Amino acid sequence: MAEEREDKSRSPVLPPPSSGGKAPEARKATPRLPTPRLPTPRLPTPRLPAAPRISAGPSGAPPRFSGRFSFAEWFRNSVPPLRLPLRRMLPRVRQSLLPMEDFVRRTFVPWVPRWKGWSPARTLTTTFGFGAFMFVLVLATPRSVKRFLYVRAAGLVPFHLLDPADAETEAKEGDRADAHMEKEHRSSAAGGVLTIPPAFQSADGQYDVILHFHGNTDLVEEEFAVSKLNAVVVILNLGIGSGPYEDRFANPDAFRDALERVNDVMARRGLREPKRHRVALTAWSAGYGAVGRVLDNTANADEVDSVLLMDGIHASFLADGSIDMLKIGPYMRFARRAIAGEKLFVITHSEIKPLDYPGTHATTDSVLQLVGLTREPGGEEPQFPPLESLHGVPKSKIVPLHPLTVVHAGNFHVYGYSGETPEDHIAHLVQMASTTLPHLAKRWEPAPRIEK
Repeated sequence: MAEEREDKSRSPVLPPPSSGGKAPEARKATPRLPTPRLPTPRLPTPRLPAAPRISAGPSGAPPRFSGRFSFAEWFRNSVPPLRLPLRRMLPRVRQSLLPMEDFVRRTFVPWVPRWKGWSPARTLTTTFGFGAFMFVLVLATPRSVKRFLYVRAAGLVPFHLLDPADAETEAKEGDRADAHMEKEHRSSAAGGVLTIPPAFQSADGQYDVILHFHGNTDLVEEEFAVSKLNAVVVILNLGIGSGPYEDRFANPDAFRDALERVNDVMARRGLREPKRHRVALTAWSAGYGAVGRVLDNTANADEVDSVLLMDGIHASFLADGSIDMLKIGPYMRFARRAIAGEKLFVITHSEIKPLDYPGTHATTDSVLQLVGLTREPGGEEPQFPPLESLHGVPKSKIVPLHPLTVVHAGNFHVYGYSGETPEDHIAHLVQMASTTLPHLAKRWEPAPRIEK
């Protein structure tokens, strides 16, 4: 009985009947469709190599590994999971590249010859044939073309210096020493710029050299070209004031070293067996410092043939206000040799009067006093040389030289001009092609030759 009561108590309690007296209809159950179960792809699990076995070593020794890690085995086990996505992707990539592949096949492939392996005999024949063709091409190329290509590719060294046998052949044939010389560009020499005027020529390797101190390089180079001097010109600009020039040539060996460096440059530029003949020193403004140092040494003064000073000859004051004659000694000695006809010495000066040291006029007067010469009034106004390097310079900065006094004694010439402004000072450099350089060009004509 008790069990029946339990069953009745657990039975569901139905709701009371509605007012209609009809029993409620049973709730219809919603049919449940089975959920589709997609197969889960099972990727192979990478198999790692077995851990190395550790074996006990001898008593007191650390354990030893009996196995070792293999990267190749690990790679083979790890790569297969990546192969399946790549295989699915490759067809799509290839499909996207089909238009490009079709374009290449229709455009380029018909023009590209198919390469086939050559036989050894064909390879040797082609190699020797190409070598023979290049050899004939080198032999047939004119010497001028060879020299041009080599100079442009290798710098200053001309072609004939590369091949000594070729140089000897040319010497035997009696060619000029400057036949293969490069004259068109500048070179660095002795701390300055070496330039060769268009009038330069040397049939036997002999040359004259001019060392110019201080002044615009383009202007000085053009002035020597206008003067038609047959000489090599080295332009040195060492700084502001005479101090750097005096310091550079305080050692007498510095002058001889500069000349040797010029000789080396001439050899590199293609002059066969270069031989220095005569030396001239020209200076403007502060460049006189180098000239005074060179002339102060007797051996160097003997090496110098000519000196040209353009408004650049100064000395110093003593305590009593007089001019230090020791500073004038080198110029006085060279002036005496010029009066005797051994040397050439030309001076131009302005009327500028510095405060701290004697001006060019006063210093020149001291030199004239020591050699026993006096000035004469007059002189010809120099012509203005046509110089392209002055294009763009205001006309107000270019002034002519007006002569005041002259001195002529043997090969010693002094020209005094008016002017106390910086423009008057610059005019001595601008017009040196009409004042001092004609004396040097006349002295060095005709071109020097070595007596055999």
